[in-house]
Amino acid sequence: MQWIDALAECKCTQTDFVLISILRVDGSAPRNTDAKMVVTECGQFDTIGGGKLEFEAVAHARALLDGSAQTRRKIFHLGARFEQCCGGRVELLFDSVKTPDVWIFGAGHIAQQMAPILATLPVRARFFDNRESFCEWEVSGLSPEHYTDPTDVLTAPPSSTQIVVMTHDHQLDMRITACALKHPKLKVYVVGSDSKAAKFRSQLKAHGIDHSRLTCPVGEKTLNHPAAVALSICHTLLCDQHTRPLDKPIKSPKIEDTICNGCTRCHEAITTDHP
Repeated sequence: MQWIDALAECKCTQTDFVLISILRVDGSAPRNTDAKMVVTECGQFDTIGGGKLEFEAVAHARALLDGSAQTRRKIFHLGARFEQCCGGRVELLFDSVKTPDVWIFGAGHIAQQMAPILATLPVRARFFDNRESFCEWEVSGLSPEHYTDPTDVLTAPPSSTQIVVMTHDHQLDMRITACALKHPKLKVYVVGSDSKAAKFRSQLKAHGIDHSRLTCPVGEKTLNHPAAVALSICHTLLCDQHTRPLDKPIKSPKIEDTICNGCTRCHEAITTDHP
């Protein structure tokens, strides 16, 4: 499958992917600047030239997908380290496109109002409830999943998932919140009052759990109609998805080479992270 077809397929199925593009070629290299490829968690489509260059590029793309890397531009020297004799230099651009995951615990009135909103947005939404009778509705193609133990659901959520907590039980809310916050990249949004927020933060602190990623109360506190609360929560989720730190300076790319066998440049360049 060519990269352009893979791109369309990923967008259609909401599959996270990285588009790798050759930005610049100096000297001899397997492909020119028109080459691109698409990398997903389990697949890769088209080619930027194969060999060790492509192997390392794919590995870096998957590191971007799982959140363990952030660098978007990398320079590779096609020398001894890559077991290639081209001797050229290739600069790659990694464009990561990830669909945000939103998990909602509690499938009551507010959740049912959130479903049609989230269904129209570029997010992967899932609803959960421990009451079987509340898992029977379907709105805009979304329906709740039944669970018995929330820790089973939260065993391995996608990184950076937004967790919305609004069950019928405050103790269950607390249990879900504590479990979710143990994952270092999850953000948790709890429906409730200021007093509930203070109680939750106190309990989390007592158990040594970082609550800096907790938003409680979530949404506009003056609203009380389920549809209005749902809209306010969705607004908060979207704003947080698109918030980027403004105080992080962008540095100029820095290239660090090592010399092997007297003159062969073979070490991958280290470039500035462009989040």
